[in-house]
Parts: sequence; structure tokens; C-alpha cells
Amino acid sequence: AEYMGSTSSVPPTISHRMMKYPRNQFDCESADHLLIAIDHLFQIDGYPNVLIVTAATFPSRELKYLLAANDLKSEVVETNLKYQFSSDMKILIVSAPLVRGLDIKDIHHVYSFTPLAELTPTSYIHIAGRVGRADQTGTITSLVPDNGD
Repeated sequence: AEYMGSTSSVPPTISHRMMKYPRNQFDCESADHLLIAIDHLFQIDGYPNVLIVTAATFPSRELKYLLAANDLKSEVVETNLKYQFSSDMKILIVSAPLVRGLDIKDIHHVYSFTPLAELTPTSYIHIAGRVGRADQTGTITSLVPDNGD
């Protein structure tokens, strides 16, 4: 399907969903707030292998330490090297600019906490394309502000 006028497409095996948050009560630049959202999504999804995509300026290491304090092991992706999940490490954190070309097997979910102002149709397609590779199914969840619509 076409996304926001882009000529690129996302495979039909990928499900898309949005999680709205109250604009005045949530800051997607805050690791503490993201931890709350991640915990909520994990309760829904059952702790899948997940790629968390953040804004370029987001403090990824702070989120890694908060996850560890909650017994959730994660790794921060800093280059396009090969990363993989293990039985005790099911979370990878990457900033949106590093997503393109990242090839990780067995991603079940992508949680995109990239601010809408930073998303273009092409960047969304690259983020969504990390899941559902080689005709596998997957889900991308985008955290978006609730404008009262």
C-alpha cells in the first residue's frame, strides 16, 4: 500500500497501529515516559522481539538502563553491524537515522517513538520495513499525539 503519497510501499504482511497519547501528559523525548509506553505495549504484545525506534536526539542509553532496572535486557544499535536477538535479549534500540539498511532477523514488532515532525513517507517505510522481511508477518506501532480528533 502507498503511504502518504510515497511511491514506495510496505509489504502487506505488516500490520500498522497507532497508540495515541495526551499531548500535554506525555513527552516522547523522556526515557521515563517511553518506559511506561513500552511496558503497556509489552503487556498487549507479550514481550516479543522488538526494535524500538527513537528520535535522533533521544537518550537511548538512558532508556537501556531503565529497561535493565525492570529486568529487560536491551542493546543500543550504534552502527549497521549485524545484531541478533537471544533468549534473554529481546529489545534493540535504534535512532531513526540508523534504521535504513539495518537487517535484523526475527523482529516481530517495531515500536516507533519517532516524532511525527521527523517522519517522512520514506523514513516511515524504512522503519516499517525492519519487520515483516521475507514475507514474514510483523507489526509496527507508532506513538502519536492525540489532537482530540
